[in-house]
Amino acid sequence: MPTNTINRRSFIGTSIGAAVGASVPPSGAQVLPSAPARIEPSDYITLGRTGVRVSKVAAGLSLDADALIASADAGINYFDTAEIYLDGEHAKMVGQALKGRPRKDIFVSAKFQPGLQNELTATTQDVVRRFHVFLDWLGTDYIDCMLIHNVQRPEALTNPAWLDAYRLLKAQGRVRFLGASTHDPKLHEIVARTIETNLYDLLLVAYNPTTEGDLYGSAGWPRLPRLLEEAKAKGIAVATMKIMIGAVAAGAVSGLGPDAVDPNDIVARGKYLGARVAASRWVLSDPNVDVVQYTMTGPGTVAAAVESGTTPFVEGDAELARVYHRFASGIGCPVPCSAPCRDACPADVAIADVLRYGMYYDHHGLHQQARLEYASLAVESRANICLTCESQACLSACPEGVPVSALTRRAHAQLSLD
Repeated sequence: MPTNTINRRSFIGTSIGAAVGASVPPSGAQVLPSAPARIEPSDYITLGRTGVRVSKVAAGLSLDADALIASADAGINYFDTAEIYLDGEHAKMVGQALKGRPRKDIFVSAKFQPGLQNELTATTQDVVRRFHVFLDWLGTDYIDCMLIHNVQRPEALTNPAWLDAYRLLKAQGRVRFLGASTHDPKLHEIVARTIETNLYDLLLVAYNPTTEGDLYGSAGWPRLPRLLEEAKAKGIAVATMKIMIGAVAAGAVSGLGPDAVDPNDIVARGKYLGARVAASRWVLSDPNVDVVQYTMTGPGTVAAAVESGTTPFVEGDAELARVYHRFASGIGCPVPCSAPCRDACPADVAIADVLRYGMYYDHHGLHQQARLEYASLAVESRANICLTCESQACLSACPEGVPVSALTRRAHAQLSLD
């Protein structure tokens, strides 16, 4: 696999022993390339066969319009939103960020989910209607890419209702490209099917140093790098998400991590954002990846996004990323995950989804969004049954040692709308 700055595999192979024993790097120990104040068009990449030039970092979910406006001011020109994000309010925030800017200079992707990802009950007319509602929220007359959101069944990718809606809207000039997103336990199968159909111009997939397994030492998803290489060969653009375990906010974690380091101290000293930049640059150093998506929670994340999109992966990134990963392990579930816990669960609770929504609540502070997404789960897939479960089969099934049952119970208590 080609590399941008250094050979990732050879560096990681020679330095892993030293890094495993490392603690939090002292202030000033890591010399990073200086980042500019904004991303200039000269830093943009061509998004696969779409031919569109975009920033290497996209602005995703945010809790307020100010962070999105700041993102656009900083040169980020790729915005990702979804029907389910803040019940439509996020799309309106993206619309505010678009105001006063040439529409042709901004790439907007919008994700559609209910009745499409699992049950396959949505009709063409329903999707078209919802699409036009989305246009009203955005205050624009077209969307660059419409994505089927969080695909959980490979057959959803060839759902006639979805594809017919896209063709109709494209003929009307309301959408330009088609995309799909997934971070499902069936990741390999869904990504392979997306590429095989060759119907999709953009693939949004969970991808991080855990995924490939050569930075944190996990088993990873060994087929994914080769699949992304196949996508690249077909001109399918690859955007990535879930680049870290959680996004630990100050005060979110109690006690010391395995390195006898207080996780909150990393956040207080600004090290969390440094770890985020490190993981982002690692992902972007893969020549088959075009874009990393960021949750924008304030000026710090905008600055981190600019740094991620304008500076190369360096050797010090690996140590910082590992330190963060070690103390984050066990307080959240890696995404994607093959979810052996769900296979072991006698009640078939959607454990991967429940833990992800709990992460949104605890680590990202996205309380409203986490509750909305939990409410979208079928009642029988929620974690209320975990409160009285005596089996605890999920605990022994988890290869990462995550306290699954404690986290599902906590998530249910926080996210239940009852």
